[in-house]
Amino acid sequence: MKLASILKKLSTISFSATELGAVSVSEHIAIGKLSAKVCSLLVTIGIRADDIAKGARSDGMAESKIFQFADAKSAGKFVETEVKKGDIVLIKGSQYIRMDQAVVEIMGEPDRAPELVVRQDTHWKK
Repeated sequence: MKLASILKKLSTISFSATELGAVSVSEHIAIGKLSAKVCSLLVTIGIRADDIAKGARSDGMAESKIFQFADAKSAGKFVETEVKKGDIVLIKGSQYIRMDQAVVEIMGEPDRAPELVVRQDTHWKK
């Protein structure tokens, strides 16, 4: 499969990376701009990820391709309705937002989450 056709199918679920400190805003905008170039859909999670959406918009991504959610589980449920066979989904974010919940929502075999997804033990599920 050619790279161009792969990128047309790429969706990104992202949210703020709290570890970035002073460069957080500029780096989130840069992530959004990159997403506008290579992704067909952008899903962000949390208010701090607004800068990712802002960057995507500023680089020409249509508003109809940008979706923002308050939590990972809601984002995962949305992506589950959008993703089709052959699509590629990149999920990236800091652990505090619980991106594992988005992963479990879109898994083909969610029963296997304890063996395939991080933070599925009792401590993290609290």
